[in-house]
Amino acid sequence: MNKQKKRIFYGAIILLFFILICLTICFYSKYKEYENKEKEQIRIYEEEKSRLEEEQRQKQVQEEEYKKFLDENVLDNTIPIGLYTLQNGQYVLTREFSCDWSRDSIFSVFYAIPSTDETIANSEFETIFNGYWNKNEKASEYKIGYNIKFGLDTGEVVNKRVLEPQDIVELFQHIQFYLYDDVTYMPGRPYYHMRQREMTEQTMLTSVKLVGYKETKGVNGPIELTVFTYNGEEDFDSETGEYLGNSKFTTKIYREQV
Repeated sequence: MNKQKKRIFYGAIILLFFILICLTICFYSKYKEYENKEKEQIRIYEEEKSRLEEEQRQKQVQEEEYKKFLDENVLDNTIPIGLYTLQNGQYVLTREFSCDWSRDSIFSVFYAIPSTDETIANSEFETIFNGYWNKNEKASEYKIGYNIKFGLDTGEVVNKRVLEPQDIVELFQHIQFYLYDDVTYMPGRPYYHMRQREMTEQTMLTSVKLVGYKETKGVNGPIELTVFTYNGEEDFDSETGEYLGNSKFTTKIYREQV
């Protein structure tokens, strides 16, 4: 092999070697880049996993704390409560009730009595109520509230918590809903449904009267009327407003078939 050919041969070898070095460096660079990206992805995954685990742990702690709070402040309320109607001279615990739903017809008066007795002999209501109410050690800390729920022909569902007269305004187009205090003495006041301006810390909403109105024809049965005892906002779900406690009773009111 002459010198010219040798130079070309060695030059080609050097070039090939150089190319191999460049390819190796390029490959290594790409490999390191891939490796770094993979490490970064693993790091991000681990951080996200840790964050989610911490969130789950915090959520579990919050749920346990909330459950403990409910157990100690809401579910410890064991006041019995029922809705009664006057039938044949006695108060009858009423789980279901059928009546005329025509306009201005009185469905019934539903009395909230802190009892689960099936029947109670009729006498002065204040005496009956206080006799049962005062059996409960913490009764003085509690109030009585209601919830009414019914469907409409439009598909809408009305689900309304009622703690005072101003809560019933939006119900009136469908059902007239009146609240009464049958046990608190109000000097010079004739017996009449409660008005917002008359509400005080002593008010006890011990009965309700439901009356048909012009849009009652569009109400689908049954109407669910619930009574409950409560002593603060902690007794209600902060988002839905639903009562959380166990001290409650529901009557289902059906349209009487004619």
